Amino acid sequence: MDPRRLLTFREVANQGSFSRAGEALALTQPAVSQQVASLERQLGVKLLERGPGGPTPTAAGALLLAHADAVADRLAQADEQIAELADAERETLRVGAFPSALATLVPSAVAALRAQEPDAEVLWPVHPNPHVKALASEILGNHPRVHLAPPLDYDVFAVTLAHARAVLSDSGGIQEEAPSLGKRVLVARETTERPEAIESGHNRLVGRDRGKLRDALLAAWHEPPYAGPVPAPNPYGDGRAGARIAAILADELHLATAR
Repeated sequence: MDPRRLLTFREVANQGSFSRAGEALALTQPAVSQQVASLERQLGVKLLERGPGGPTPTAAGALLLAHADAVADRLAQADEQIAELADAERETLRVGAFPSALATLVPSAVAALRAQEPDAEVLWPVHPNPHVKALASEILGNHPRVHLAPPLDYDVFAVTLAHARAVLSDSGGIQEEAPSLGKRVLVARETTERPEAIESGHNRLVGRDRGKLRDALLAAWHEPPYAGPVPAPNPYGDGRAGARIAAILADELHLATAR
């Protein structure tokens, strides 16, 4: 579903008018009508009743409108959070931690980084575990450039990751995703089951010693940020494995049929 069509439909439903929706969206009335009609064709249902009193949502339209409102709210939240973090004079070091030994190490390591690099800005999506939240708030809660956030939904997380200078985490998934955005992950583990990014130099295994974490954060802060193309080369593959597998299977089936 095209989100632009969805948000256009939402504006028409809320305004009760194609023309007023066009004014709000800086679109012509025909363009608004076309967007809504395309969405209706895509979904195979009628979303709006067109009458002399203006367009009103059908039952299907009312259902979709609730989802459209949720999407709009989520996008607004993402814009707000990114705007708060966007500062041309600062960059962000993103920290992800979980209710494990790492959660007791991160606050002191981040505090040490901030003591030596007061311009550094840190975002820590804190695990909802009450002990982790209490510890993070106690040590870092009063730092103006340390942002303690609740766990991020994936869309917000992806945008945040794209704007980060570096990442400290013990998450396996982040180890795989961050290289595509040119971001280095400081892997807060003694070992990792994803050695490819370590061997290629994309990520760095930093362990769980407070001093090593602090030194790794400082080193990452002083490294120049990635300035190449996105997506960047990823040590786990180029994303075309499915097409290659399909081609191999097609060749095998062709040969089997020929025999």
